[in-house]
Amino acid sequence: MKKLLLIIFCAPIIAFSQTTDWVKSFGGTASDKGISIGVDSLGFIYCSGYFNNEATFGNITLTNSNLSTWGNNKENFVFKMDSLGNVLWAIPGGNQSGSCCDDRALGMHVTPGGDVFITGTFWSSYKLGVNGAPGTLSVPGAQTNSHDNSLLAKIDTDGNPVWVIGFGGDNTSGGCPYPIYDADDHSYDVKVDDDGFIYVTGFFSGYDADFDNLSVSNPDWSNSCQPMGYIGKLDPNGNWLWVDEFSGIKDQRGSRDNRLAIDKFSNIYVVGGFQNTGNYGPYSIISNG
Repeated sequence: MKKLLLIIFCAPIIAFSQTTDWVKSFGGTASDKGISIGVDSLGFIYCSGYFNNEATFGNITLTNSNLSTWGNNKENFVFKMDSLGNVLWAIPGGNQSGSCCDDRALGMHVTPGGDVFITGTFWSSYKLGVNGAPGTLSVPGAQTNSHDNSLLAKIDTDGNPVWVIGFGGDNTSGGCPYPIYDADDHSYDVKVDDDGFIYVTGFFSGYDADFDNLSVSNPDWSNSCQPMGYIGKLDPNGNWLWVDEFSGIKDQRGSRDNRLAIDKFSNIYVVGGFQNTGNYGPYSIISNG
């Protein structure tokens, strides 16, 4: 059994050590994982990740709708706490239809005003919010496929879904080995700048990927069955403005977990892994191992 653990340290301005203020645990009887944490300007705390079976956050219990049919498939969660660690709300996200497979929140950004942006991966279809409850939103059908896809969602400070979109590769194997074909699509990180523009980074599998009205190709898929990395920018309403791709991700999972940062001038910085040769715009780099 794994449960989520949250530890808060109190750090005075002048101090030689920190004091543990409080510790909280959340989750259920299966394997649950907290991935991201953020704090807004008022000191409210937000966490996201994924859970199996049932997961309890304070007095709120979320149930994995995929459990009965497919076993321990994952669904994602987002919850908010006050500065004392009391849970104010928690919502799930996932397929919510009892079909395969994992749905995970892999990255999160919290704005000063308490808006929450999550990004990650889902299988086939995706709903954000308690299934059947008012305000639950779904990824539009045109932004899904029959396999793995990436997601981006906005949630307001009261836990209400504002919008959710899907994007990613065609997942067409084209003769590639199944483990690589099943490497799927993952969006790993999301950041929002001071003007409300949104940035995401991840990778996709297949010959190309659709980002609503934009499309990028993957020449490495036909040559060597390798996924392609990307960086994208959206407006505050979740509309794509541009997407750039980069190579060198390869099929090993350890080289895909790229992350990004935005400075006050909206310059974008991305960190991650690559193997052999990585191509980034006009620049190429070669691995030493």
